[in-house]
Formats: sequence, C-alpha cells, structure tokens
Amino acid sequence: MLHESKDPPCNQLSIPVKKDTDYVFLSRWSVRNLEVNRGDIVSLVSPKNPDQKILKRVLALEGDVISTIGYYKPFVTVPEGHFWIEGDNTRNSLDSNTFGPIALGLCQARAVCIVWPPSRWQFLPSELPQKRQPILKFNSRSSMQPALNPGQKDTDYVFLSRWSVRNLEVNRGDIVSLVSPKNPDQKILKRVLALEGDVISTIGYYKPFVTVPEGHFWIEGDNTRNSLDSNTFGPIALGLCQARAVCIVWPPSRWQFLPSELPQKRQPIVRRDT
Repeated sequence: MLHESKDPPCNQLSIPVKKDTDYVFLSRWSVRNLEVNRGDIVSLVSPKNPDQKILKRVLALEGDVISTIGYYKPFVTVPEGHFWIEGDNTRNSLDSNTFGPIALGLCQARAVCIVWPPSRWQFLPSELPQKRQPILKFNSRSSMQPALNPGQKDTDYVFLSRWSVRNLEVNRGDIVSLVSPKNPDQKILKRVLALEGDVISTIGYYKPFVTVPEGHFWIEGDNTRNSLDSNTFGPIALGLCQARAVCIVWPPSRWQFLPSELPQKRQPIVRRDT
C-alpha cells in the first residue's frame, strides 16, 4: 500500500522534504494486532477529522510517562489501549500534544520505507528522537532514597534513555529501568551493582555471596532495607533492562544528572576482567 506523504507542514517528519512529495509504503500487517513499537512511524485516522489520514511517530505506549509540549499537563501517563504520537517537527505538528493520548484503534499501518522519488528511497527506522524519550514516574516508596524521592511529599520524574542500553550494555553504578521479575506489568528503578562474572556479597539472600552468571546483573535499591531487588530475586536477566535513568527532570528544584556510581559499602568483592 502506498501513501502520498503530501501532508501540510504541520506533519513534517525528520526526513527533509523540499519540493518533492514522498510516497511511503504502508504495511497494515505490521499493526494487525495493534502491536506498535516506540519509534515507529504510523499512519492513523486523524482524531480531528475522521476522513483524514496522518503520519506520526509513536513516542510512548500504555503505562509510559511522557513529558508534553504545550499540553495542559506537563506529564502524561499513557492509559491502557492508547499511545502518544508526535511529528518530529514538534513546533509545527498537530499530534498528542494537542489531542492527548490517542486510541490504538485509530492506527492503521506502519510506514516501512520511502518508495518515491527514487532518489529518496530508504527504509524508515523505528527510532526515538534523542530528546523525546518516555519518562518514568518514580514512586516506589523509598527504595531508591536518597538518590530519588528524598522527601515524603515530592515525586521525582526521571528521563529514561533507551538508546543507552540498546545492546544491553550497562555499567556498574547505572540506575536502570527494568521489568519487575515479580510482576511483568510493573517497571522498577534500581542501581546496577555487579555484572556477569562479578562476585557480590548479599543482604538477606539465601547465599552470603553470589557470582553473577552470564547474561545477568545484580541490582539493588540504594535503600536496601526497603527494596525488592536482587537480594530477593537473585541475579536478574539483562533482557529485562529497558532504559537507563539519565537525570531528574521534575520538579525543577530537583533537576540534576544521575551519576553512575556505586555506594561505598556495596562494591563487588571480585570484578571480572573488563
């Protein structure tokens, strides 16, 4: 299926369009079960005009927290059955920053490649703009104090970089977002203490020392007395890691980068050769 990308300037994507009109190949099969990925460029029915089709990029899926641009809320948690879409040129785009989260049922196809003109032929990769990554609302009691949520009233919002862990490359000291081993529908934030091959002392685990096996890492909350982490679950599969927490973005008084550093008293006993 071909789609003539002759949208008004408000729908410009990251690929520069000058005088020519891009025609893109749309795959309905790719979204047959409403399965879309962050970074996909999709064709959907316009929430403003049901007779119009628009092309936008998927930035966030249900359960994600995303910062907004000009929306009436500074942050939005995408509800079930919805996604957050934007044009790459956010200053000139009618998208979720106008309409809010969009029902997945409006999605009709995924843009696979530009097919015309020949000089523009290229695949359209599924990738997120570096500055428009989903944000996670961190609110898990006090497991990461004092790095996050140091007070009782405030909630920290952190910027998550999926790009940083695209090859499952994490470092000791990183604060990462991962799927909870206890509940696959829940995301948790913890600090990486040990990598595969490292030997780590444990706190309340059934073994006093653990050698982290291949393809795993050891994660803990900074407040180990109030954290469900590797001391409960054991070494965690690297495949559960989804992003690295880069900085606190809200509230403004808490804005700061989150350094990759190990607590002084929670260093690996033996580190593998790197």
